[in-house]
Amino acid sequence: YGAGDRPFFEDAISQSPVLYLIHNLLSDEECDALLDMSKGKFKPVDDTLSNLLENTVAEKNRKRTMHNIEKAMLWKGQIKGHAGKQIDERIEQVTGYPQDQFSDWQITKMVKGAKHELHYDHHPITTPVATITVFLNDLDVAGGEIVFPKGGNDKNPIMITPKKAMAVVHHNTDFEGHFDVTSLYGEKPLLGDDVKYVARKFVYSEPLPPSKRIVLPILAAPTGGSLPQWVIVLHDYLLVKFGLEQGSAYFDKICFLGPVLPVLLLIAVGGIITSLFGVSNGGKKEKNGKKD
Repeated sequence: YGAGDRPFFEDAISQSPVLYLIHNLLSDEECDALLDMSKGKFKPVDDTLSNLLENTVAEKNRKRTMHNIEKAMLWKGQIKGHAGKQIDERIEQVTGYPQDQFSDWQITKMVKGAKHELHYDHHPITTPVATITVFLNDLDVAGGEIVFPKGGNDKNPIMITPKKAMAVVHHNTDFEGHFDVTSLYGEKPLLGDDVKYVARKFVYSEPLPPSKRIVLPILAAPTGGSLPQWVIVLHDYLLVKFGLEQGSAYFDKICFLGPVLPVLLLIAVGGIITSLFGVSNGGKKEKNGKKD
């Protein structure tokens, strides 16, 4: 960062919801790198169906809020590399949130006519306390603005124009930890032929479990950050079978024990083999002693 490129704050609103901008949170090169990592990983989003593992939450009425939007989840966790760790450290320093409470990046792609209707960033298991949205590119024409209709001290909507490397940070909960109904927001349709790219991190009230910080990123590593479909299917099955909280807990345990079980099995087999050979050798020595 040059002296003129360091991150700096701009307050959009102080209360209900807490909302502010961070200019130059990322460098242009870091924005481009996130776009490169997401190439070939975008999939159309159908938010009438939930994918709770990757933060797609269906509304109770199954109403679609995301239109013509594609998403790529980059599972990197603790194996994100030096550049990724530098970004998380910077976000921690600037926002004050501990980086072990950050989700991985979720990249969304919007083309002409795409829009994200008014919605909340909520989750039935653990709602994020804050959302960090970073624009990854500039747009040549109007459209794609982020709108907070319940924001503003005079209750006038707040509209934020996309600007590359700028972050929009808003709180989903109030200072007492309760869900903030004023955190409603959406993204306006794109009017031109530009493509809009946005990166999001969700900030949680507690550190993410080892399953999300270590195991899932390892499983996603062969494809550069995309999870195998069977992992998502397993997660959804456990939630349906055992309920949200218990199913999520079982999933975390399976993720932790899965890589450990083969090791424990090898140790157990090794112990059995050693024991058998030890008994066999001991028996031979005993017989030899009797002959003497």
